[in-house]
Amino acid sequence: MLTYQKQIWDTLLEQESGLVLCGKGMDTIEIVKQLVVKYSQESKFVFVFGCPENAKYKIIWECADCGIEFLPKDIEKAVGKKERDQAYAANNVYFHSPGILAKDFLLETIDPTKIEGIIIYNAESILRDPSLQTCIAYYKSHHPKGFIKAFSERPAEFTELSSVMDLLWIRFVYFSPRFEETVKNSINPCKIQIVHISIHPERASPKKKHSDKFVPVVSPEFARTFDFLSLLHKQFISEYGRQLNVSPIDSLSLPRRILEQRCTTDTHQEILSGLMFFRNAFFALIHYPPEAFYEFLDSHRPNPLNPQIWAGFAEVNPLYEAAKKYSTDSLPSPKLQYIVNILENIPKNKRVLILAEGTATVAMIAQYLSSFIPATDSKDVAGSVHSILDVDDEEPLLDPEVFGVLTAPIIMLQEMHAQADIFDTFDPDFVIFWDVTLLSVRRLEIYNTRASKNVTGYALCYDEANEMTAMETSIENENQIFTKLISKLSTISKTPLEPFVVTNREIVVDDREFRSAMPLALLKAGFKITPSVITVGDYVLTKDIVIERKAYSDLVQSLKSGRLLQQIQRMHNYYKSPMLMLEFGDVDQFNAISDRDKNGSVMAKITTIIRVFPNLRIIWGRNANECAKTLLLLSRGKDQPSLEMAQEMGNDGSNINDDSKAVRFLSVIPFLSKEHVSLICHRCKNIRELLSLPKDELMTILGPQIGIKLFSLLHSQAKNSLK
Repeated sequence: MLTYQKQIWDTLLEQESGLVLCGKGMDTIEIVKQLVVKYSQESKFVFVFGCPENAKYKIIWECADCGIEFLPKDIEKAVGKKERDQAYAANNVYFHSPGILAKDFLLETIDPTKIEGIIIYNAESILRDPSLQTCIAYYKSHHPKGFIKAFSERPAEFTELSSVMDLLWIRFVYFSPRFEETVKNSINPCKIQIVHISIHPERASPKKKHSDKFVPVVSPEFARTFDFLSLLHKQFISEYGRQLNVSPIDSLSLPRRILEQRCTTDTHQEILSGLMFFRNAFFALIHYPPEAFYEFLDSHRPNPLNPQIWAGFAEVNPLYEAAKKYSTDSLPSPKLQYIVNILENIPKNKRVLILAEGTATVAMIAQYLSSFIPATDSKDVAGSVHSILDVDDEEPLLDPEVFGVLTAPIIMLQEMHAQADIFDTFDPDFVIFWDVTLLSVRRLEIYNTRASKNVTGYALCYDEANEMTAMETSIENENQIFTKLISKLSTISKTPLEPFVVTNREIVVDDREFRSAMPLALLKAGFKITPSVITVGDYVLTKDIVIERKAYSDLVQSLKSGRLLQQIQRMHNYYKSPMLMLEFGDVDQFNAISDRDKNGSVMAKITTIIRVFPNLRIIWGRNANECAKTLLLLSRGKDQPSLEMAQEMGNDGSNINDDSKAVRFLSVIPFLSKEHVSLICHRCKNIRELLSLPKDELMTILGPQIGIKLFSLLHSQAKNSLK
């Protein structure tokens, strides 16, 4: 380990639990690896979450090299309950899924007090993973002395540091920014030469020209397309940038999460969508072949079905016209030409790693280089595109008389962020960066220091695209984030969180609901949760009460598609007291429907549903916690739910069975889903009974639209055939 990593290691051994927050690309996986080795040697029962696949193999090999008898095992995927039970019975380190472990906790398949602790790599995922939140909360509530050691290299995700630490049940945080003295002294900066490429060579500053005076041939159509895209972006930021407090550079470099936090209205969301379009458009223009860029642009062409906030600017039509002309351009990208120029000056026995972001870019580079590398030498080219370079095309892509033939060193092409240990894997002497990113440069610095090498890097940058400026801005933004986070430390509570008090009040929760915040809210409210696969409703509170939960965004879509009507119909058919629970996020206003739905269509549809199903009750909650508390109040004095009954509801064993001709007949009707067929099976013994149902009853069972369609179909064809 490097000096700063050893310092983190020593600190974690002193602390029972803690969050380590490093700068991007600072190789925290090395510390995770050493922790897994230590706990494996000590036969500790520990779970590891969020570890990338290639890192798992690397950690297991490290344990094997250390002579550990019982190696860490991966039970994250494709492992059944029997295999998990066997794993839980042994003291070992396991790579696991928090979603599966959370359900095993709730089903009491495993005793949390037997688990020594949990290691979380990419700890920022807890903000987006309700299963991880539930898993950690249950574990710490039942085993307060168990440790949580969490790691992240994305400080931008921790702007609400106190909230994240509460979710992780952690009260200690260790900051390790790149500018910190120990970190700075631990790393030997490698030599990276910035290759300034001008889209308009005639305007380029003499200071930014390459030292060997090489000037690539730039396609006029590429330059025109870039100019129109830049002008459109500039006009967009001039019009809307102030609303999200972004400059042109910020709009292309700030982490999306920071921008999302500035969005408080629907208009802000539209502006953010526009910013993401420009990011993707610049990326596509710089990375993709001309025809692929035009395909991307064409897929975002404004139309009534695909409105764009930037559609009204005068530069839109010229941009599309320029891009269409550029799509037929055969002149290679200036960066491709520069790569060849650099390779020509590298000794043949050296190893060159070319890194680019995106598989399409890697393929484009490979295809271009195959025109220079003789077929007999293609064995010297390795990486993810080896097979592309082995292809002997009937027609060469480029004219060798114009561009020459390259006698290549050993060239390795790889997608930039495909794996964290990419430099260790290829052991390069030279690295060519198609993109210059903070993550890739820092990974090279770490590798260069650890391997005690003197790797030379070349960073290809378009001056007009501000690629270097964007990276420098990323560094400044990260430093500012760390400074703010460090200043917040004094305001963070040191008081340990109180374990949840779980009562005997049971609730059956559908497995799919563990992707929402409700299971954690139910735990906080005191419910004893039983996860299961149920086909009617999302929550079964008693033998008579079933609840379908809808978040606001899901509610609108479900109303439009008619799915909500079908779900309510199913609850109505199987339970005496069906309920619809409308959950609003903390950032949403509680009266979101009346505020956002100006034409009243959502409220009108809900009113119609209430009139069709008068026994339906609607629960309104400002957030998941309020919804959970409401369910607890509703459950008081009521009987407990039956898991067996909840599982049986919707799985009917009526006379119309899966093997019958009647079910096969119903199954081939295009507009009938499995749920529709199941409802029919529950109501009717045979086709004749189905035919005898009046139109109104079919509409009640299946919903108005499907009921009318089936009634018309049956009475125009099937009824006559059965006479």
